[in-house]
Amino acid sequence: MDEKLMQHEELDENEDNIDVRDIESDEEQIYLGTIRGFQGSWMSGLATLILEDENGQMNYVSCDNGTTARSLEMAFGNVLGNAHNVKENGGHIGQKIFYVIDYMNVMEWFIPIDEAPEELIQEYNRQHGQMSIPDFAM
Repeated sequence: MDEKLMQHEELDENEDNIDVRDIESDEEQIYLGTIRGFQGSWMSGLATLILEDENGQMNYVSCDNGTTARSLEMAFGNVLGNAHNVKENGGHIGQKIFYVIDYMNVMEWFIPIDEAPEELIQEYNRQHGQMSIPDFAM
């Protein structure tokens, strides 16, 4: 047997040798993004919210189609069309949100930045190494 493999097995059996990188944080990571699009499938119930981060990178975030579409409508209005589909250029486009992704890489929740409590903004700043409250004006 390979000597390196044998050493690795010995480390796994010894509980005193814990690698900090193996411990996952229970802290929810808060993200900030500007909504650029929504792609949903009524039949599957799956959707993707397209968000642009502060660096201009597009992130395709998985979410529940119906729940997210209704939440966007409640948060921003003018999102749903007559057939209950999400409008391509609805009221959600260009809106900034804070959001959290769960352990399955699915959006857990979002909140428009203008409705975010001070504590959430402070936590976002702490997680991203910012000392002051950012100016979210568009």
